[in-house]
Amino acid sequence: MATVAKSSRLLRTTLGTDSAGPFSLGFRLFDTDGLEVYVDGAIQTVTTDYTISATFSDGYDDSATITFTSTLSSGSELLVYGKMVADREADYADGGPLLTSNLNQELARLAAMVSELQRDVSRAFLFQSEFSQAVEVENSTFLGFGATGLPMLYLGTSDVAISTAMTPVVQAATLAAGRTALGLAIGSDVQAYDAGLADSDAVDIDGGTIDDTAIGGTTPAAGAFTTLGASGLATLSGGMTASGTLTGLVGRLINIQVFDTAGAATYTPTPGTKTAFVRATSGGGAGGGADSAVTSSSGDGGAGGGGAGGTPFEGGLDVSGGGYSATLAIGAGGTAASAAAGGDGGATTWDDGTNTLTLPGGLGGGSIVNNAAIVSPVGGLGQSATFSANWTCTLGSTPTGADGSNALIIPRGAGVSSAASQGGTSGSSIFGGGKRGSGTNAQNNSNAGRSGTVPGEGGSGASSLGVATAVAGGAGADGMIVVFEYSA
Repeated sequence: MATVAKSSRLLRTTLGTDSAGPFSLGFRLFDTDGLEVYVDGAIQTVTTDYTISATFSDGYDDSATITFTSTLSSGSELLVYGKMVADREADYADGGPLLTSNLNQELARLAAMVSELQRDVSRAFLFQSEFSQAVEVENSTFLGFGATGLPMLYLGTSDVAISTAMTPVVQAATLAAGRTALGLAIGSDVQAYDAGLADSDAVDIDGGTIDDTAIGGTTPAAGAFTTLGASGLATLSGGMTASGTLTGLVGRLINIQVFDTAGAATYTPTPGTKTAFVRATSGGGAGGGADSAVTSSSGDGGAGGGGAGGTPFEGGLDVSGGGYSATLAIGAGGTAASAAAGGDGGATTWDDGTNTLTLPGGLGGGSIVNNAAIVSPVGGLGQSATFSANWTCTLGSTPTGADGSNALIIPRGAGVSSAASQGGTSGSSIFGGGKRGSGTNAQNNSNAGRSGTVPGEGGSGASSLGVATAVAGGAGADGMIVVFEYSA
């Protein structure tokens, strides 16, 4: 017979040792989806977090257990609720058989559902028995638990135990009075600490905003922040206006100055600058030109190597001395020439009378014309920086520019059925770049090299085959100095 013992259909236990189970439910289980399981307040998922072991006979099992897929730690709180789906498992037809066993199973399921409902209702907040109708919850009305542990609704403050310190706050008639009881003077738009807090050495404000807050004074006009500190990253949204001098802002980026026009220039620090962090390059070398004017069947060719990238530099220098000034020179990019080697890039320099920085220009790519043999015209070579001891360089002791790549000429003959000419790739700079050289495998054709466009980038090499117009390599790009100015 499917009788159901009186039960709240709830398993609650605190583990004394590490264990994954199995844990006996202690109440009748009708379906594998009729449970709700929590570990330390976190709901668990069947199959993923735990499995159910049950052998259903006559539609139920009184000895079902659950086992967790991972071991629970000692001290963990395990809660298992019976949570049956409110449905019917059987429907009896008119005039059909009415088996006692079927009725017992259905009634047992209904009794279990009622037990779960009683359990859940007993955990809800209830009105006291003298309330015969709905009561509006107003000021000084509190929800709490009675002596028997049941949740109840109470009127007034005397029924709720609170600390002596918080009694004036809880019993305050208005919100403003409650704030005053907390020691805060509140205005329409102003929140100020009263005299008792105004003398504090430090105030910790966590998770809120400050709007016209006066700290250290009793009015907004008298209030002043003397020290602002933050642990971790502090973010200021909007703007800040300072009267007087801001001090102690370590490492603040003040300004960025850019010098990217070839020729002479002067650097004067923005007021407040202590450290200049410089990223710079000289002019890039030009790519080699190409020419071929031979009509022989060998398919004579010409090609130019790629120009080298400008010499790189990245480092810092103390410029905090009053009246600091440095004379700069920005190197021009190398000039390309038709059917000739590319020109070298110009040097970029920094000189303040004590500290110097010299970045030689990248060398131009070589050129070979009217050639009837396999040959590889050389690319320009990158040059190395020199600088005085006070510079702090992040690129090592001898930063060196990127080389341009060699070109290649392959005439016909000696087993080669098709001639080809390929110009060299240009060297990149600290700011990027690097362009592929031009190429051709068509007789009586020539292609110029590509000019550098990124500061300090070299120009690529040209290519030519057969009777073709002489062409130049790509010009190198001008150098550049970028100064990041910091307050420390």
